[in-house]
Amino acid sequence: MDSYDAIVYGSDLSTLIISTYIARKNKKVLYIDSKKRVGDYVNNFHMRRFDIEDTLDTLVCDDSKLIDIFKTLGLNITFKTTNEVYHVIVNNKERNERVEYILPKGIDNFINKVEEYIPNSSDSLKDFFDLALECKQAKNYLTKNQYDYKILKEKYPNFVKVLGNTVSDIFDELDIPILAQEILNVCWIYFSSTETMTSFIDYAIFLYDLVEYNTQIPSISYNRLCSLLLDEFLKYKGDYLNGGKIDKILTVGKRVNGVSIDNKIYYTNKFITSINPDIIYNDLIIKNEIPTNALKLNSKRVVDGNKLTIYVGLNRTVKQLELNSYKYFLYKSLDTDVEYKNMSSINNTSSIVTIPSVINKVSPEGTSVMIFNTVFFNESFSKYIDVNNYHNSIMEIANNIITNFENSTGKRIRDYIEEIKIFTPVDYEIKYNDSNYFGYILNPLDDTIIRSVNINKESYIKGLYICGKYGVSGGISSNIIEHAIILGKNI
Repeated sequence: MDSYDAIVYGSDLSTLIISTYIARKNKKVLYIDSKKRVGDYVNNFHMRRFDIEDTLDTLVCDDSKLIDIFKTLGLNITFKTTNEVYHVIVNNKERNERVEYILPKGIDNFINKVEEYIPNSSDSLKDFFDLALECKQAKNYLTKNQYDYKILKEKYPNFVKVLGNTVSDIFDELDIPILAQEILNVCWIYFSSTETMTSFIDYAIFLYDLVEYNTQIPSISYNRLCSLLLDEFLKYKGDYLNGGKIDKILTVGKRVNGVSIDNKIYYTNKFITSINPDIIYNDLIIKNEIPTNALKLNSKRVVDGNKLTIYVGLNRTVKQLELNSYKYFLYKSLDTDVEYKNMSSINNTSSIVTIPSVINKVSPEGTSVMIFNTVFFNESFSKYIDVNNYHNSIMEIANNIITNFENSTGKRIRDYIEEIKIFTPVDYEIKYNDSNYFGYILNPLDDTIIRSVNINKESYIKGLYICGKYGVSGGISSNIIEHAIILGKNI
């Protein structure tokens, strides 16, 4: 009989980290990689001489903290970043509007730059970052301790006051000028909900870390990182099964008893996975074993928009193309409600543009690569795409997004495109059975704080743990990594 202390199923970084961490505790672990090749969860584009990797673009954290985390897993990983937090351009021909903001790394630098753009905004921004820091400290207290509400209220009174509030609520209360609010709200897309719906605490902590530390880019490729973790896992006698397909999660008395993979049973009382709970409850567990409360909770949680990615290989360097920013946010409006509506249309051309070549040498000599990511909300892609003319419709979307980049930045790139690959929400569903960008939306009544505090209460099926973007952390990579380590410690 195949029996394990823990079985982990998935193919993303969180499942690999948890597997490695538990194995290093000399426990018997089976890691079932749902893909044939380790690290294949992050989409890649391979064509001719280009090998483009969709990087961890929300790995926002102090690099020393990340280094320490990976050291606990037996790896020495270094990270790179830029001195530019983000480069945002709003280009709206219909309203004859174009604005551009380039914001630097470092709290003081950031505040001073916003003050240049918007005079008399610095005092309210200082108040915001002070509050964001207190929220971060309070969250650390909550995740590391069996918390005492009295102590929480005494040590972090402002944090307690903003619990359950949206970004918009607190920005208004802090009397931040509207235009400054819009600059702060640039990263709303990572939360897939507008300022009037997003948890203030989650957004504030994310923005604090982004401005203070910026996005951290591993000095090695994602696939190399995953390969090293797998090597470490195997070194500690972990069992690895790749390309496995889960048939059933076996339960007895609402407790995990094992899993069936490709019709073979493996026994355990601890099963950790990153797959969408909708799939778990609808397809993988016998209905009479699923508590009603689990179904109610899951029905309340809302997934974010559908992702479309364009990979571009260019036969010019970033220097030749005069592209200096690692990441561009290109919008039609800085009003998040307006932009959300725009991105609920098939005509959406807004995008996050990442240029890995600005930081790492990731393509052959004399070339560069770009990645365009956009989101279609409210199932607008599937609702409005012309299925009878699918290929041409996809090419038109890609052309419009690239045209918007050229019009917004004033940089011509289409003449130098050597290779292009478009990965639509349909492609994501076919390859990964998941086209959602960042998992469940973090709203004020279901943010990472509430999920963390209630994690034991919400363990309706004992021994079943959800990690990754559908877990406690949402879709922020650094949060996912931290939660993976915390989960691993408790297994």
